[in-house]
Amino acid sequence: MNISVDEKKSREGTANREVLMKGLLRQLRAEIINGVWEPGKRLPEQELCREYNVSRTPLRDALKELEREGLVMITPFSGATVTPVRGTDLEDRFQVLRSIEQFAAELLAQDGSKTAVEKLSRLQERMDECIKNQDITGYYRLNDDFHVTLVQECGNTALADMHAVAMSHIARARKIVNEYEGVDHSGSCEHWGIIQMIEMKSPLLAVEYVRTHLVNISENVLRKIVIL
Repeated sequence: MNISVDEKKSREGTANREVLMKGLLRQLRAEIINGVWEPGKRLPEQELCREYNVSRTPLRDALKELEREGLVMITPFSGATVTPVRGTDLEDRFQVLRSIEQFAAELLAQDGSKTAVEKLSRLQERMDECIKNQDITGYYRLNDDFHVTLVQECGNTALADMHAVAMSHIARARKIVNEYEGVDHSGSCEHWGIIQMIEMKSPLLAVEYVRTHLVNISENVLRKIVIL
């Protein structure tokens, strides 16, 4: 099938807009999670277009995707505003996260995935160093990597996509409540337990370790969100 020059240019233009949109999406999502754009803050389109040197089309596409993810709310004539952090919504997100990670741990433990064990162990070793040095920022960044790796090693793209959306909300909440607190070894011990159960090819115990770990995290975060 022959493709005309105009059609080829149109396809290339669409591909370029898609690349721009995905780049903006990653950037804005990270900024919302890290508190650059606080809950209730409006995202000014003109300023963002100038800052990132893009037209409004890819920016608006990125904002629509963030709305689908629940991180912004778009209203007519007002534009996009960062959504508040609500305990009820977070509780739902934690349930989703728990289900996904339990399933991922079960799958990995069925064959004792050596690659997953090695990757998770390296991340946890670095996290232990952060605990020793009270490097809070580094610890939570690696912690996110740990949970993302746990799911990605299953090789299920759909599962990883759902997990990423839930993680963005939880990472944002944890950034708010834990920014000025230290870190201890409780989470580290739970992580090592998950790794051990995967390595021992014990799916039932791997699921239980993940469940216990995420229940502890959710109770801690939700309790602090209510206080705030």
